Amino acid sequence: PAARDLFFVSRYDMRDPASNAVDQHGYQRPPTEKRFGEIAQYFASNGHRYMITPIIVAVRVAPGDQVERFLRLFAAGDIAGIKRAFGTHVASVVDGQHRLFGLIRAWEDDSEFLPQIPVVFYFGLSFIEEAELFNTINATQRKLPKALIETTKGDITEQGLSSYAQRIRRITFALCRDADSV
Repeated sequence: PAARDLFFVSRYDMRDPASNAVDQHGYQRPPTEKRFGEIAQYFASNGHRYMITPIIVAVRVAPGDQVERFLRLFAAGDIAGIKRAFGTHVASVVDGQHRLFGLIRAWEDDSEFLPQIPVVFYFGLSFIEEAELFNTINATQRKLPKALIETTKGDITEQGLSSYAQRIRRITFALCRDADSV
């Protein structure tokens, strides 16, 4: 609940008061909501709540005393105090919006799901630096090739299963890996 209440995403389709754009739009694409359920299910099962990778957050406070005050309020879990002191757009998620919304969905589905979410805070970035960090992290991101996903399933994550998909993978791998195969 603290993550839901504190963090926000600077989206292109919404106004961000820190933005220097003419219409004050943000810099991220709107999230793909259909991914939230899949992510929620993953983290809520099989001990995956302990495998959450960090959310990258730009904290929009000036270096010095404001950082110390933010950290004291954060450590105390005083989200309302943070918002009173620094405004509602103080903690901007630069990387991890889908993970964050998936974790929030998992908590909404089960109020006892309260994992510790690792967060990396960057303080004192300008809006331009924040947007550049987002672009740098995401501009070179590529979708995983289907062949790599299937090879990982066949050889590693589903190795001992006897599902139909796994049997097809074994046949395909045998045809590809056997030098004498037709």
